[in-house]
Amino acid sequence: MRRKGCLYRFVAYVFLVAAVQYFVLLTYFLQQYVADDSLLALRNFTTAIIASESRTTVWSVRDGNHGNNSSSRLRAVNSTTQDHAKLILVQERLTACYRQNMTDAGLEKCLEREYYRARGGVIVAAAEEHKRLGVQPGRGRNTGNSQTEVGKKLVSKKKKEIEEADNPELARKYYRRRDTKVNPFLHHIVARPKTRCHPETYMIVLVHSFHPYKERREAIRSTWGSVANGSQWPNQKIKRELRLVFVLGKHKDGRLNSAVAEELERYDDIVQGDFMDAYTNMTLKSLLGLKYVMEDCPNAEVLLKSDDDMFINLPYLLDILQEKEIHHSIVGPKNTGSKVMRTGKWAVSREAFPFGHYPVYESGAAYVISIDLIRDLYETAEYVPPFHVDDVYITGVLGRILNVTHVSQDGFAFWVNKAPKVCEFVTHKKVTSTNMTPEKLRKMWKALNERPVCN
Repeated sequence: MRRKGCLYRFVAYVFLVAAVQYFVLLTYFLQQYVADDSLLALRNFTTAIIASESRTTVWSVRDGNHGNNSSSRLRAVNSTTQDHAKLILVQERLTACYRQNMTDAGLEKCLEREYYRARGGVIVAAAEEHKRLGVQPGRGRNTGNSQTEVGKKLVSKKKKEIEEADNPELARKYYRRRDTKVNPFLHHIVARPKTRCHPETYMIVLVHSFHPYKERREAIRSTWGSVANGSQWPNQKIKRELRLVFVLGKHKDGRLNSAVAEELERYDDIVQGDFMDAYTNMTLKSLLGLKYVMEDCPNAEVLLKSDDDMFINLPYLLDILQEKEIHHSIVGPKNTGSKVMRTGKWAVSREAFPFGHYPVYESGAAYVISIDLIRDLYETAEYVPPFHVDDVYITGVLGRILNVTHVSQDGFAFWVNKAPKVCEFVTHKKVTSTNMTPEKLRKMWKALNERPVCN
């Protein structure tokens, strides 16, 4: 009897400590809920509960009579494993409370009720979690398969699952046009071609370039881009009207800005914005291009965005677009389930993009947008927080908000593709190719003009 009394007092003490911790954290959560109105506060709350109890051993009385020692089983559960079971169960139950749009008082009662209900199912869930993740629970501090080792493995796997899972409620709040402008486009076109697009222009080609890369622009003008200036494609006739324009910002070196001004005077094919041209301003460059098309090329049917190290197989691309007759669509190298990079050149912070994977988007080396999307993309961008990875932001985030159709097309290059062969363009196996230096562009153009024999 004395042993049983000690046991009951111990269990009561454990639950008393847990209850005090719970009410303190519940108060914190409600403050977060009122201030943020976000499920992020809910995640912070449940994670804090789990952290506060991570060193508490929870006991469960199962399968027996309290008064009969032979039929009573007291089972200690690995606290680290239980942490993750709680993270699943508690968060699911509290999320259900949150979504009922209760008053603060009603929410508090619901949270309290569902939290303790979740605790009751923790042990079974913990065992299932062990089995699903393929690890064995530790049975003591000195065993070979220690609690620490098991815990680390569970923490690593579960953390990755949680971080990369798209929260439906958060997605609903993120992928939407805000009520007021959060990203007004305040920049201006400071230099542009004197002549507007011809009324019968079918395709406007916007090539993103950088001031020092004059040789790249010259190579494009003398090869595939020459078609926009009246030249013909090697051994083929292109009947569509095209317009070629290079898009740049401002450079910190005034001499390079002057050189670009001279280039514009000579070729009449450069659009320049009033922002500094930098990798972190790539989204501004894309929006500037959309602005130019709306103002100076409104009659075009499609926009081709390209980098300045690309070769574009224009006859094949025009055939594809004529066959598909795209509307409210983007055509290009479609990416699905791409992981968000948190470090390196393409890093995007969790504050800027809170999910683990990007929505469907087209790689920015070269893609096509139907003209009926241009104004929608430009205007919607003013109501959606931006980030600098422009292809994801323009074609992915804005594309999802506008419910665009992503048309997958073989032959568009990804940046990892190998160097092309001339016959891949002749036989229409490739639409675009990337990593093309000026020398490679001229060499490919010369090979096409030599009438290669391809099977």
